[in-house]
Amino acid sequence: MTHTQQTIGLLMSAFMMAAAALVAEPNAAEELGMTQATFSQGALAINYCERVFSYDEASPMRLVLVWHGGSGKGNDNLKQLTTYAVRPLLAYMETNRVNGIVIVPQCPSSAASWLSGGTLSPMMASRALVRSKAQTYKVASTNIFFAGISMGGTSAYTLFAQDTPSLFAKAVVCSGAGDTGLASAITTRVRVFNGADDTVIDPDSGKAMAHAITMSGGDASFTILPGYDHAGAAEAAFSAPQWEWFFTPNTATELGLSQSSFSKNGLAIDYCAKTFRFDTNAAMRAVLLWHGGSGRGTDNLAQLSTPSLRPLLGYLETNQINCVVLVPQCPSSATSWISGGQTSPMMATRALLRSVAAEERISADRTFFAGISMGGTASYSLMAQDTPNLFAKAVVCSGAGDTSKAVSITARVRIFNGSGDTIIAPSDGEAMANAINADGGNARYFLLPGYDHFTAAEVAFSNSQWNWFFQSQSGTVMSIH
Repeated sequence: MTHTQQTIGLLMSAFMMAAAALVAEPNAAEELGMTQATFSQGALAINYCERVFSYDEASPMRLVLVWHGGSGKGNDNLKQLTTYAVRPLLAYMETNRVNGIVIVPQCPSSAASWLSGGTLSPMMASRALVRSKAQTYKVASTNIFFAGISMGGTSAYTLFAQDTPSLFAKAVVCSGAGDTGLASAITTRVRVFNGADDTVIDPDSGKAMAHAITMSGGDASFTILPGYDHAGAAEAAFSAPQWEWFFTPNTATELGLSQSSFSKNGLAIDYCAKTFRFDTNAAMRAVLLWHGGSGRGTDNLAQLSTPSLRPLLGYLETNQINCVVLVPQCPSSATSWISGGQTSPMMATRALLRSVAAEERISADRTFFAGISMGGTASYSLMAQDTPNLFAKAVVCSGAGDTSKAVSITARVRIFNGSGDTIIAPSDGEAMANAINADGGNARYFLLPGYDHFTAAEVAFSNSQWNWFFQSQSGTVMSIH
C-alpha cells in the first residue's frame, strides 16, 4: 500500500468515526429536551429552541425568554444554547416542577446585535414570538420573564421599553450596559449583575442603568460581584435565588401585602395593604402612600414601585410598630388622583382610609401620608377635604401644590424638592410651604442640592422621616419594646 493510499485510508476512517459520533450523540437541543423551530409573522422571522414544562393543570404557566451574548449568534439554531442561563433555568424548573415555557431564540450571524434591522430586527421578532407563545399557553403578563447576558443584556432595555407597561414582569440582566434614556419607559422589575473584574463592559454602566430605572419610579437593583469577570458573573446572576424571584407569584405576595378592592356609595378603588400587628394591646397607626404617574394602571401592582413603600415596610418591621399600610392604585383611566370630582380616586381613597381607620380604631393623630410626584401634588387637595385633616403628618416629595388649599391644611408637612428637578419647579414646593405657614399651619421645606425629581425620594423616604412620623411626644419612637 502506497503512502497516499494509507493517508486516504486514515482520512476515511476518521470521517466515518466522526459521522458515527454525530449519529450516536444528540445535539444540544435534544440533550436539553428542547425542540428547534422557526417563528415567522409577516416579515418577522427568527430561529429558536423551546422547552415546555407542564406538571399541574391547576398551576399557571410561566414564560422565560433567554437572550444570549455575541458568541451565540449564528444560523444553526444551536449555538445560542451555550448561554449560561439555559441549563440552570431548565434544571430549576424540572426540579421544582414549575409549569412554563423556556424560549431561546438565536440572533442571526447577519445581525450585528439584537437591535439591528429596526422594525425587522431580531428584537422585534423575539417580541412577536413571546406575544404569540403567551397567547397560545395563556401566560398572564405577570408571569413573563427575561434573562440575558452581554449583548443580550445590553439590548434588553430597548426590548423592555417597547411596551407600556413592559411585556416582561421581571428580568435578570448580566454583564450588560444600557441606555439610561430608556429608564423612564421601563416598568419591568430588573435585577442587574456585573462582575467587578469585567474588562468588556464597565460595571458602572450597569449600576447607572439600575439607578436610572429606580429614580424614574421603576424597580431595579444592582449587584456588583467581586472577583467575577464578564463571563463569570453569570454564575451568580443565573442561580437559584433569581429563578425563585421570577416564580414568586407577584410583588404583593413578595412584600406580604394583600390585594383588595374597595367600593362604597359609588366610590371604588383597588389597593394593596399590609397590617403590622406586634402587640394587640398597643395602638394602631396608619400610613397612606400615593404613587406618581408611573404607578397608574389596573393591575393593582404597578403602584408598588413607589419609592416610599419598601423603606417604610422595612422600618416598621425593624421597629415592630403596629401599623396599617395602604397603597391604592390610581386607575389608568384617570389622569390624576383628583380627576373625576366627587368620584375621583382621591375621594375613593379618602373613603377607604376612613373605613380602615374606623375598623382599626385609628385616630387622626396616628394617621400619616407619604406621596411623590403626582401623588405629592394632589396630596394638598386630599388634606384640605377635612378640617382638621385626616392626617397628623405628611411627607410630600417632588410635588407642586395649590396655595389656595393652604388655609385648610392642619397636618404638619415636610416638603422635599430636588434642586435639579426638571419636571416640577422646586419653587412650587417652597411656595406651598410658605403659604401653609402664612395661614398658621406647620410646614418645613427642604431643597436638596444635586437631587432631581426622582432621586429626591432617597431623602424624603428615609428613616429620618419615618422617625418623625412615629415619634411620640417624649421624642422616642413608638414601638412596643
